[in-house]
Amino acid sequence: MNGKELAQQVIERYGTSDAFALVERAGISLSYGRWHPVTLGEYDKKTRSICINLNAAIDKELIIAHELGHYFAADLPGQRSRAEEEQIAEDFAAELKAQRPSP
Repeated sequence: MNGKELAQQVIERYGTSDAFALVERAGISLSYGRWHPVTLGEYDKKTRSICINLNAAIDKELIIAHELGHYFAADLPGQRSRAEEEQIAEDFAAELKAQRPSP
């Protein structure tokens, strides 16, 4: 399964493409920190948490969507390389954004 398909399943399951609403509905803890912007965010499947780097110079909702991609991809069967996992997360975030209603 690719990131786009995963996002579509998650949107259908939780009834939203809003990253903040998905965090809440999935029962994921969201926190913010500041560190050198080598990483923009981190997820921890074990603690059901995502931490966003406030020093990151990009949209925080996009970072959350990307980390949600990692979070939900962790339940997919099979082994993936780091590059494959990153691609799933990127595609997941892009699909969430594409599915957001226009303002």
